This record gives sequence, C-alpha cells and structure tokens, in this order.
Amino acid sequence: MSSQSSRPPQAFYRAQHKDSFTYYDAEHGGYYMDYCHWINKVKIDSHLDWSARPKEPTPFISIFDNKDAATRRANFFRGKGHKEIKVAKIQPTTLQRTILPIRFANEVVNLRAWRDPDGITFLAPVDLRQHLHINLATSDEHEWLVVEWIPPGMIRGTTEFSSDTVWDQSTRTSYRAARRNRFASVK
Repeated sequence: MSSQSSRPPQAFYRAQHKDSFTYYDAEHGGYYMDYCHWINKVKIDSHLDWSARPKEPTPFISIFDNKDAATRRANFFRGKGHKEIKVAKIQPTTLQRTILPIRFANEVVNLRAWRDPDGITFLAPVDLRQHLHINLATSDEHEWLVVEWIPPGMIRGTTEFSSDTVWDQSTRTSYRAARRNRFASVK
C-alpha cells in the first residue's frame, strides 16, 4: 500500500528492541508511551530522525504501513548493536478520519489524523508532512505515528529478530503502575 493513499492500511507492523522508549506491558498487554508531551514539529522531527536518536522520549510509537519497512527498521536496530529485536503486527479494527487541533502560541494547526473506536490516534506521514512540514530527509514515507499507546487487542503477533535471550517483559514496570506512581507523587 502506498503511503499516499487516502485509506489507512489494514495492518501495521512495529519493530522494537529491549531499550526502546516505548515498552510492552506484559501484565496488561499493549505498547505504551505516555502522552505528556506536546505534539509539534520539533518533537516529531526528533522522533523520526533515526541518525540522531533523542535522549528524551516522545509521545509517539512508530509503526509502518508494511512489513518490509518494519523489517528494514529491525535490521537498522541490529546494525546499531541493539538486542532482543522484535517486529509486531498491529491491526486496528476500524479507523475513521478526524482532526487533531494543535494549539501553538501564534496559531492552531488542524492536523488530519485517524482514530479507532477506542480513541487511539494514528498520524499518517503524508499528513505530518503537509500540516507540520516534517523534514522529508530524516523520515520514512511508510512510518506512521501512534499517540500514547497501542492496546493489546491490536497486536496480532510478534516475530523475534535476534537469537539473544528472550526479552523478559515481566521486568518492565507496568504502564498503569507507572502512571499511578507518577500521579501519586504529584499530590
């Protein structure tokens, strides 16, 4: 499927290694990234530029609109020396077009997005380029962004891309527990 299509693909794929900012919650299922950051050109360009990986996490989870692109990213991870690399098939039920108003100091950008019935937001590369003028030189035309999390019901399977020890997901802090702890410390 072309990234220029007016319809989203029926399945996406996620490549990940054990040190990714996004993590898989074994207890509750799903991929998680807190949505506590602004959606803006700087954060998106920073997230998409794999040659200058940010030290701070962004609220985005990268997915690809075809398995070949995800496999290329997994091979990129391998080339950088990452371990325990996986590619997951992500399959949302139904995505509907929506507008995500992003309020900046001097303007509001009405970013076109896709949402599933549970409110999960998907950002297409063509919309990011058109509305936020994302840097074409550092982004992949097949790389979509999911905001905050991918629920377990969308994950249709994973493929291991390294022969190292299997990632012990139980050692990761659960998303809900981490959020509870973060909000409890604010009180």
